Amino acid sequence: MVDGEHGIVLTNACHSSLTARLAELGLTEGEAITMIRRGTPMLVEIGNARLCLRDDDASTITVLRAE
Repeated sequence: MVDGEHGIVLTNACHSSLTARLAELGLTEGEAITMIRRGTPMLVEIGNARLCLRDDDASTITVLRAE
């Protein structure tokens, strides 16, 4: 995704403790996500929350880009 691009979270396959924590913060299947800033760490917005994700954690999350 590029800065400002929107999508929908399809899967989150992070290790179990991180998956649970991200779900508590709103990163769940079907949620809308917006890329705020690419890089390491990347900044994404989910609902009213902004999350920083490292590349290795972000690589386990599958997103369907919005058209």
